[in-house]
Amino acid sequence: MLDLDRKHSFVRLSLLYIAIAAVGAQQTFFWTNAGVHHCPANYDPIRSALACSLVADILGARYNRGLNGIAAVDGTTAYCYISKIGTDGMLRPRSVARVNNNYGATDALVCRRARIVRHLVAVDGCPRGYAQIRDPQRCAVASATLGIRHDAARNGDGDPLQEAVCFVSFVNGRNELNLGRSTTQVNSNHYGRAAWICEWRRATTRSTVATPGPTPAPTDGPTADPTATPTTAPTAGPTAGLTASPTATPTAAPTVLPTAGPTDGPTASPTAAPTALPTAGPTDDPTASPTAAPTALPTAGPT
Repeated sequence: MLDLDRKHSFVRLSLLYIAIAAVGAQQTFFWTNAGVHHCPANYDPIRSALACSLVADILGARYNRGLNGIAAVDGTTAYCYISKIGTDGMLRPRSVARVNNNYGATDALVCRRARIVRHLVAVDGCPRGYAQIRDPQRCAVASATLGIRHDAARNGDGDPLQEAVCFVSFVNGRNELNLGRSTTQVNSNHYGRAAWICEWRRATTRSTVATPGPTPAPTDGPTADPTATPTTAPTAGPTAGLTASPTATPTAAPTVLPTAGPTDGPTASPTAAPTALPTAGPTDDPTASPTAAPTALPTAGPT
């Protein structure tokens, strides 16, 4: 799209237009050469006065709504055009845009990229900047835009090896439609006499780059699922539930409940209740009550 400051001179505007047109750039808006009163393939003329004023501003041309109207009585369609274009394609100080049907030999139509286009016959693809239509409803809307009858009964997948797209049938070698037989449909059986219906789509990109590292601050809550591997450092506090397997090292303090099995060594302090089995050696103090059966060895002193 040409986004030009209106303070630029007419000469610089026109030279920029010529440079872009010369390299075949896919600009959104442009004006034709003087005396050319039709837009090229994949571009449409502008009929709306509002659109004409906006596009004229983008192109750097003056717009005068007072010149809009139907001046010619020969049935010519009123389009947005710029008057007094030089033969070299340059805007002149008297060049003014308006919507009217009295364009002549020194006037140029203003064209904009078409949203919907019919591509060439027997070409399985779309013009640059356009994409195929696969949705039947979008195909019906696009067909109405082009003035082509849509036949939903012909939608299907007649040739599964091909891509099902929106196309118009019975197009001859001169890219002309058969007014009695040409219809659009979404199907894969587009052969030699079919022309794809395409819509303009601006290119969009989506970033898929992963974050370079962990977030700078902890999350507000735990993750929905446990991590795939242990964390490199202990958590700031106890977990809400039991871990799936023992910790790699013993805890810093005794656990609240007894362990599920014997430990490798004695505990740091006596247990709160008698153990299920006798101790490996004598205790420092006598037991609180006599044992249920004689001990295997005599006690260190009288009981």
